[in-house]
Amino acid sequence: MTYSVAHRLVWSSYGCYFRKRDDNGNGNGCNTKTVMVVQGLSAAMAGGISAFITMLDTIKTRLQFLDRNDNGVGQTLRNLVRKGGWRACYRGLGPRWASMSMSTTIMITTYEFLKRLSTKNQDY
Repeated sequence: MTYSVAHRLVWSSYGCYFRKRDDNGNGNGCNTKTVMVVQGLSAAMAGGISAFITMLDTIKTRLQFLDRNDNGVGQTLRNLVRKGGWRACYRGLGPRWASMSMSTTIMITTYEFLKRLSTKNQDY
């Protein structure tokens, strides 16, 4: 979902999303390089957003390893916030954001490239 939203945002800000034809009447006015750049940026944005959302994984880790005496997610979250504030829930966000953004960019651009290759018309 985040990739789809990011993709629409990048396309609309880039100006090719709504353009049907270029000056010569060909295609949508965007070349393959432009499409790949937009897909890469969109994937990086989606990976970054996902990294931010899933950083609450810290609570799960504390439940599994650190705070065995806590009675559930709520108590673990309260203890975490009390000890380190809300920032404690997002420790390690920078490296996780970079890792997820890069892996998502590689995965999505590869997928989109292979999808584009497989849809080309073939002469029989």
